[in-house]
Amino acid sequence: DIRNSAKGYFISLKNEHVLRGIPIEDRAAALTYFMLKEAGVPVVLKQHSVYSKVSKSKISKYAKRIARFFRKSHILSSHKPVLITISILDKLDSVSPNYRSKSIRVVEHIEVFFNEVGKRYTTNLICATLWLVGQMEDEVHTQTELVDKSGNASTIGLRMATKDLSNSLGLTKKELMEMDVDQFLSGAY
Repeated sequence: DIRNSAKGYFISLKNEHVLRGIPIEDRAAALTYFMLKEAGVPVVLKQHSVYSKVSKSKISKYAKRIARFFRKSHILSSHKPVLITISILDKLDSVSPNYRSKSIRVVEHIEVFFNEVGKRYTTNLICATLWLVGQMEDEVHTQTELVDKSGNASTIGLRMATKDLSNSLGLTKKELMEMDVDQFLSGAY
């Protein structure tokens, strides 16, 4: 389906001169990034830049132009924490099924909480959540490892997100790490 619609999208963009004067490699990279996002495929701009050999700034700039043309700007701003979590977990080495399932459950729980309070669940916050679940369940993955696998976070951002997460929940980092996942999900705080 994605391949079939790519041709239609490209022809529409060409006929309306939306990407006029832009090198074909940049057009292709931006269009594929937009279409993968539209299809719900977890794609990270940094990795897409490496695969397409086009700079992140150009991909982002032209993908936004494409999204505006098709009146689908929401696609680039939509953020699916569970898909991002699954993507990170797939890239990690030696993840136990227990850690995987509990991580996804905690991310879903925090996503609901953040939606209720109107806060965005960033990639740094997702990495902080995965790190905290590892601490709770004694399956430690380093902060650097989580950041590397996310492709869209930073170690400093993760540390700040850990503080932000604990503050948002009204707990200290120490209180969070003393709980196990089941206690956390049952609302023991």
